[in-house]
Parts: sequence; C-alpha cells; structure tokens
Amino acid sequence: TAVPDPDRQPSGSGHFGGPGRTGAIGGMMMPTASTTRVTRRNSSRIPKTEERALSLKELQTLRRLIVRRCEAEGWADLDTGVGLTPEAVNLYHLVHHYILPL
Repeated sequence: TAVPDPDRQPSGSGHFGGPGRTGAIGGMMMPTASTTRVTRRNSSRIPKTEERALSLKELQTLRRLIVRRCEAEGWADLDTGVGLTPEAVNLYHLVHHYILPL
C-alpha cells in the first residue's frame, strides 16, 4: 500500500470540518466513523494505543510531517512551555499540536 506524500493535502471538505482534511494525517487516511465498517473479519479491537501498530512507511511519513511542522509552527511542551525539536516530539505533543486543532 502506497503512503501519500505528507506535503500533499487531500482535497475535499473533510470529516474534521476543514478543507483538505478528509480523515487524513499528513496524507495518511485515518479511519473515521463514516469510513469504517465493523465486520467479523475486522472487528478485533486493540484498546491500548501503545499496542497498536503502524507500518514503517506510515512512521516515516509521520516523521517527515513532524520535522516539517514542529519548529515552523513553534510547537512547545505542554507542561514547561519550552520549544520542541522534532526529536523531542512524542505522541502527546503530536495530538495537541496537530490532531486536536483539526
């Protein structure tokens, strides 16, 4: 499965209420209520986020997105307010600075 370039934003009004946000993170399609059907074949759930997997290509795409946006947008640590470098970004930072603003 090909992973789209994170610099290319998908078109459309999107599931998250903004242009170019069609359930995508950096061009990766993310499941939404309207795009996911639960069937017997895909009904298994992994409740702990830390136990869910990403492919290597998805991780590489996510890394490029963080490198491109972290310093350009002035991401800062939520507790200390100290500016972040791409190497210091964790899942909580990503959620706060990139996912929640959608």
